[in-house]
Amino acid sequence: MPRNTWWSRRRNVFQQNAPVADGVHAHAAPPNKKKQHAVAGLSEFVGTLLFLFFAYGGTNVAMESPGEVTDPVPRLLYISLAFGISLLVNVWAFFRIGGGMFNPAVALGMWIIGAIDIVRLLIVVLAEITGSVAAAALVGGLIPGPYTGGSLNPARSFGPSIVVGFVPYHWIYWVGPVIGTLLATALYTLTKALDARRQTGDVDDPALPVVHKAEPPTGPAVDIEAQHTAHTSAA
Repeated sequence: MPRNTWWSRRRNVFQQNAPVADGVHAHAAPPNKKKQHAVAGLSEFVGTLLFLFFAYGGTNVAMESPGEVTDPVPRLLYISLAFGISLLVNVWAFFRIGGGMFNPAVALGMWIIGAIDIVRLLIVVLAEITGSVAAAALVGGLIPGPYTGGSLNPARSFGPSIVVGFVPYHWIYWVGPVIGTLLATALYTLTKALDARRQTGDVDDPALPVVHKAEPPTGPAVDIEAQHTAHTSAA
């Protein structure tokens, strides 16, 4: 028997489907629940990993700043910006796929209001915790030694090397971006195989029931406000 609680009633509000326009979307096959959970879990894992990788990395850089810097304000500001900007970028990149929560507390809140079910909650929380551990391990593995800077582009590093000379670790500027490209294309191929667009919909298409809107408020307070507005307009 379904739970008859206030959050289950809220879930009914969030799960109301928006009207679907005539055409291809109206006759599209319904999303696959297992694929939906897989897409959301993958999105939350990768998004949390990237968010915390840059945030943890920024924190380490700030804490390893020169010893003559005694004012804590610039250091704290740098750390805050590292977390804030990383979260902003990754939420923008992943909210269309899995919601871009990256926080078990946020996921819990989404379950309480009925935006996700208990299975999605457990998958998302596990993915977020795993992503956090992976990000910490990556940063811990990179920070102990010297790092080469963020070239991300072999051509960008090759030109200056021709002019000023090649460093012994120049190969990193080629191998690193190639590995990143392979990982990115593998992630893209996996999301395509999971049919992520159909499982999550398109937030820019109003014909698809992706963003569930709550019903407009009703009650005495709303009626009084409407009467006041009508009286003001008439005056």
